[in-house]
Amino acid sequence: EYCVFILDSISETVMVGENEQNQRVKMRINRGLMNRDGCNTDIELADLLRIDTLKVKSTNANRSINELRKLASSFEFHYMYKKGQALSEYTNVTDMYNLERAVYRKSRKFDDTPPQRFYNDKVIDYYTMALESRDPFMAYISFYQIVEHYFDAVFRKKLTDEMRQRLTHPDFSYKNERKLYEFAKFIRKSMSSDDGLGKGNEFESLKYVLMEYVPIEELKKMINELDSNAITYYQNNYVPFTTSKKTKIAWADNSAVYTNLATRIYETRNALVHSKSEQLNNQYRPYKNKKDLIAEMALIRSAAELVIINSSEIV
Repeated sequence: EYCVFILDSISETVMVGENEQNQRVKMRINRGLMNRDGCNTDIELADLLRIDTLKVKSTNANRSINELRKLASSFEFHYMYKKGQALSEYTNVTDMYNLERAVYRKSRKFDDTPPQRFYNDKVIDYYTMALESRDPFMAYISFYQIVEHYFDAVFRKKLTDEMRQRLTHPDFSYKNERKLYEFAKFIRKSMSSDDGLGKGNEFESLKYVLMEYVPIEELKKMINELDSNAITYYQNNYVPFTTSKKTKIAWADNSAVYTNLATRIYETRNALVHSKSEQLNNQYRPYKNKKDLIAEMALIRSAAELVIINSSEIV
């Protein structure tokens, strides 16, 4: 019965689209069904669809659904621990058979002209990892690492430029005690999280990198090429798997847009990498929130690509 349900779900999803991946799924299923030659056991159909189901039942009628789910999770760990093989849990058929082409691997028009720029080879590996990953978690982290690569250099540049501006301003005088004290407070605030190696506050560094390499109009254009609904989505929706109420992006607000961008990217990244038991509402759940994370991919991919492009050197 479950296999028939899966086939029906595939027909509703796959038959609508005609991309290459959908065609491969249809061909595999059709070949498998034709080759069965009258044999239609549950095991063969399950093998064809590459699915297994787990039924948990109890003689105790008072067990709650949450308890049964915990038992299922416990069995999954027990199986993986013993067998050394992963069990993946899926919530819809598009994830099971990779029927939707991931935004972070969407292609652009290609021509045979050679590159006109030298790109930073130290971040290309992260870009490769992002594009080859089937897991949006790994893809997002890899794109973020591209941006993160520039944190220290851009932070030092921004800080020294600001110091130079203040020191050379006509209103500044080393003889003026108040001005010197204001300058000292500025340095203290700017270096509050510095470790002596020129590393600044991570959120501020992220914002500085975006300001340095990611023009807003270019970013919007690239996002729109990947996902035509994303610009409006980022403007009207918070990141669902965080509790932050500062992740909406006000594209038209020139004074706040980079803070909004940095907040949305940083809060998403933190939800991915942190799993503290006291902050369950600010954590990414790999299966529950997968679709929500995919919705963030157009933003982080476009930002990472602009960082690579705008930090490059012309040949």
